[in-house]
Amino acid sequence: LRATDLLLPDGLPTGVHVVMLMTRRKHIEHADSWLGVRSACERLLAERGIALKGEMQMYICCLLPRFWPLRLIWRFRMRHWMKLLQEEEHTQVHILSCTTWAKGFFGKMQIHNDGRAHTMVIRNDGEILWAGHDRFQEKFQEREMVNVFKEESQLREDA
Repeated sequence: LRATDLLLPDGLPTGVHVVMLMTRRKHIEHADSWLGVRSACERLLAERGIALKGEMQMYICCLLPRFWPLRLIWRFRMRHWMKLLQEEEHTQVHILSCTTWAKGFFGKMQIHNDGRAHTMVIRNDGEILWAGHDRFQEKFQEREMVNVFKEESQLREDA
C-alpha cells in the first residue's frame, strides 16, 4: 500500500486498528512488541465473539527522508520488512510510506514531533482509544491496554 491508497482514519476497515508512525528506520524495532499486542487483542475480541471482519489491522506508516539516497535505503529496507512479515504470515500488517505528512499533522494529532515512534489503537471513526510512543512496555502499559479492550468489548456487547 501507498499513503495515497489509504486515508487515515476514514479509509480504515470497520473496527479497531493499530497505527504506528515512524520517522526513523530504527523504529521498526518497536514493531515487534506491537505485533504481539495486535495479535493478543485480535484473539481477545474473537474469543468474546465480537470481532469484526477485517479488524485489528496494523498499519506501519513510514515518513521517508527528504535526502533521496536515504529514501532509497528506506525503500529497500521496507521491502525486506514486508518479506519478513509475509514469511511470518502477518497478513494483517501493512507498511505504508509517504514523503511528507500534511502541514500541521503533529499538531492536529496532538503529539510531539520529537523523533519518537508513535503508536495508536484507533477506531475507524478517528477515535484514539490508546496512544503511546516507542515500544510497548508490557510492565507499564498492559493494564491500560486491557482496560481499553474491556471497554471496547462492553461497548460492543451493549450495542
